[in-house]
Amino acid sequence: MLPVFFLSLFPVFITGQSVAQESSRAALGGTFVTGSGFMSACQNQAGLGWIEHHSLSLQHSRPFMELGVSVLAAQIKDPKGAWGTVFSTFGITGLRQSSVWLSYGMRLSPSLSAGLGMHFHTFSIPEKSFFHSGLDLALGLQTRISEHWVLGVHMATESSRQSMCISAGCAYSFFNTATCYSELHIKPGQGIQLANGLEWSLRKQFSLMLGISNLPLTWSAGVAVLRQNWVMHLAFQYVTENGSIPHSSLHYVW
Repeated sequence: MLPVFFLSLFPVFITGQSVAQESSRAALGGTFVTGSGFMSACQNQAGLGWIEHHSLSLQHSRPFMELGVSVLAAQIKDPKGAWGTVFSTFGITGLRQSSVWLSYGMRLSPSLSAGLGMHFHTFSIPEKSFFHSGLDLALGLQTRISEHWVLGVHMATESSRQSMCISAGCAYSFFNTATCYSELHIKPGQGIQLANGLEWSLRKQFSLMLGISNLPLTWSAGVAVLRQNWVMHLAFQYVTENGSIPHSSLHYVW
């Protein structure tokens, strides 16, 4: 019964963005359209065009007591942009899902960045001799229209549902220490998800993050700690339908 239960949940997670969600973005209500963080390869690939350093990331989250999600991600900068990859795996006894994102983003002008990503995913139930694989594509754009405003748009196919997710949003920075995010995520047949987040840098080495989103109603909070070349994120989401989801990640930047 348990594998059958999680099989019914796989269409929700298999898109990759739900599975490999950076801890900081989870704390910001799941906003990602204007982000340029460590998980741009599976969020908005256009964010890769803005990165200035290489990075390596390890992450873990636990959406359910029996289900843990492990993620390994890397970003490699080149003269025109950056390459990004994300490998994630999760499952329970008798049920396993794995996915790989391969993405590239580049800056087309001082204020415009574009990115493209490919998502390979498989899941299987060995006891049932069941195996399924798929390929999704994603395209993203980000533009910095002023010192304070960033706009973004992202489109990704979802082969598990034979549909497409379209996301758009903006980020506004103020007081030189805070940024607020607001986004719309549109999935045909599933309604419109509203996601909002607030990030506040209390010190150069410490940031506080808060967020809220609907469908399902989710509250989130987290902290980020910077120590030399290391960044650690700790976040929690409270989903009204399922309870608390902890997230943790460790990043090395050089």
